[in-house]
Amino acid sequence: MAALPTPPCASAVRRLQRDLRQWALEKDELGIPALLQQLEPKDGLSRVAINMSPKEGPFADCVFHLHVTFPPDYPHRPPDVRLMEAPPGFTHPNIFRGWHSPLTGDSDGYYICLDMIKLNALAGPYKRAVLLRCCGVV
Repeated sequence: MAALPTPPCASAVRRLQRDLRQWALEKDELGIPALLQQLEPKDGLSRVAINMSPKEGPFADCVFHLHVTFPPDYPHRPPDVRLMEAPPGFTHPNIFRGWHSPLTGDSDGYYICLDMIKLNALAGPYKRAVLLRCCGVV
């Protein structure tokens, strides 16, 4: 019998809402994209979708679609970040196609492996660094 999904605790929901509000306020200062939309929760996990478009480089003006899934015990566990599709010819040493997500069980899209995301401190400068690092990958 499959285990029931763990609902997010109230403190995790409050923290995520606060972080998303802060993201919206700081997006221009940090040079990060606006939050595209909040997706329907899946198995008690909060998900957001982001569109990013590099301003320079070989993939300038290409649109990258990211899904970020936050675990029920956020920020004590890092989010799962997936690139949903990549332009032809896009390769990166930290992006893997069809990697199985331990958080969602999905294997769709491309898994973004960032050591900084695995840090167990997604507050203050670390959270900013993770956002900037995700933007830097694309």
